[in-house]
Amino acid sequence: MTSLPYSIDCYVPADAEEVLAFFRECCDHDDTIIPPTEEGWASYVGASANDGGREFRIARRHEAIVGVALSTPGEQARQFRIFVHPDARRGGIGTALLRAVADQPGAALRCSCRDCWTAGKSFLQRFGFARAETDLTMDLVGPLPEPAPLPNGVTLRPDRGEADDETWLSILEIGFADGPDYTAHTPDDLARRRTEPNFALWFAEADGEVVGLCHGFEWNGEWNCVNAVVVAPAWRGRGLGRALTTAGVRSLHAHDPDQTIRLWVREDNAPAHAVYKSLGFQTTESEAAWLLKDRSQLDDKRAPQRR
Repeated sequence: MTSLPYSIDCYVPADAEEVLAFFRECCDHDDTIIPPTEEGWASYVGASANDGGREFRIARRHEAIVGVALSTPGEQARQFRIFVHPDARRGGIGTALLRAVADQPGAALRCSCRDCWTAGKSFLQRFGFARAETDLTMDLVGPLPEPAPLPNGVTLRPDRGEADDETWLSILEIGFADGPDYTAHTPDDLARRRTEPNFALWFAEADGEVVGLCHGFEWNGEWNCVNAVVVAPAWRGRGLGRALTTAGVRSLHAHDPDQTIRLWVREDNAPAHAVYKSLGFQTTESEAAWLLKDRSQLDDKRAPQRR
């Protein structure tokens, strides 16, 4: 048996520094790859769904990392992303990492890929992935929006810490539980969120009941992110989403007036897209999810041997 010129290994915490160096070096050759900060990587790996990176995979060649697969189990599909060093591409490493992800438990496989990355889309199509939903990236390019009026009987208040954990989790369930990329949070996840730079969390209340939220934070030192806007179904269409988004945006701006404010919205979510556009957000790029429902479509005969 001929061994391959690279190996596929499980990620362990001791790999963190080397992985961060890998991403920084990739960015030097490919500016579409944004290297995570040390704090951002620790937060990402520490999320309950990622379980310390237990299911991440590392490709090494001559002891150096040349590829990384981030793999997270989900309720509807396993979410993953694959990164290969530009100098090591077209050598089968991406394929080997995909095989390693496909070997993990779960049904469907789901990978997000920016629409500008032609090679990535071709790679996924070659293995039978089909384009699913599309997310639009939107940046605030106009002036800071003025506070928006609230529906009658609704008030906004900031987060009260652990006392709001149950409320925060329940509202996230309302907003995202039906989504294909949803992974339930834990109280530990929320505690970690509260330590992120420029953390902002607003709740909307009506008659003592929380009916919406807006959550934001600084993402990886790159921009301020409106991470989630959720409105309970009975309160949709009344301007509450606009008021929550405005409150979140103004909080993020107060933390760092010079930082770009960014959010993401599903392309088919026309009402939300219209609200964000009216507040001064403009679409800058798009990213599609690619789905493989049946893993048997992967041609096992082409799978490289791993050692």
